Amino acid sequence: MGGDPLPCCTPASPAQRAAKRIAKRYYKKSPAKKERVRSALYEIEKEGTYVRKAASKFGLSFSYLQRRISGVIDIDSRNGPETCI
Repeated sequence: MGGDPLPCCTPASPAQRAAKRIAKRYYKKSPAKKERVRSALYEIEKEGTYVRKAASKFGLSFSYLQRRISGVIDIDSRNGPETCI
């Protein structure tokens, strides 16, 4: 039984490992994030909630919300080019 290891258990080539690292960098943009941002901003403006508290409640980063509140970035702004369809 001291034969060759199974093909599925062999270590990946350097190219396969690099491709796996590159693939992990990208993530699917959540369409629900826009709703969470709007809800957080509403709660901050109308109910007087602190930015940090609203950010943790809605699963957003403090700096992400802060940039939108200060007007540095548009509320609906997303990274990347506009869709052409």
